[in-house]
This record gives sequence, C-alpha cells and structure tokens, in this order.
Amino acid sequence: GGEDAQGQVTVKARRSIDDGRVDSVTGHGLSTNIIEASVEAYVHALEKLLTEEPVAATQPAVLP
Repeated sequence: GGEDAQGQVTVKARRSIDDGRVDSVTGHGLSTNIIEASVEAYVHALEKLLTEEPVAATQPAVLP
C-alpha cells in the first residue's frame, strides 16, 4: 500500500478470423493510478489486434 503503490493490469483480447480461427493477444499496464493502468493495458491489447497479422497456430473458434 501507500502513495507510491503500483497497480498492474493484464487484459486478454481475442478476435475471430474469417476462416474460423481465433487470434488472442495480451496487453499490460502499470501505473500508480489503476484506471490509467487499465486504459494502458486495453490500448496495448487493441494495438496488437490492429497491427499484428493473425497467427497460424491459433485455436478454432467455438460457437455457442
């Protein structure tokens, strides 16, 4: 605890690919402000989803 305590956040995000596969990424954030750490983690995960090519070794999508 204390004023200089850091909040660490991990966000997992995934996208479905047209051929039925699912691509997953992880974003991390670290800040003394938990909201700021959360936004940082979300933005990092979103950047990965938007900039990385789908990975060949992904899992098939499971439809409900």
